[in-house]
Amino acid sequence: MNSLLNKTGIKERTLYNLRHTFASHMISNIQNGIDILWVSKILGHKDLSITLQIYAKYIKEDDDTRFTKLNKIGTIIGII
Repeated sequence: MNSLLNKTGIKERTLYNLRHTFASHMISNIQNGIDILWVSKILGHKDLSITLQIYAKYIKEDDDTRFTKLNKIGTIIGII
């Protein structure tokens, strides 16, 4: 495996890093119809608030739009 990584120039990463790459990519695509609750469940988070605390910074929108959507999500699931 290391020789393949060396030949391709890809740095070795831990499997845990792949989890964060997946999550941040999925969260950054919320505006394309990705269900954030599904992402939270896939990650095994106890509730959506944990996912939002960690990954909300990857939502590609202006702050006002982001806060409006996060408040709406929080209201729907009962955390706000």
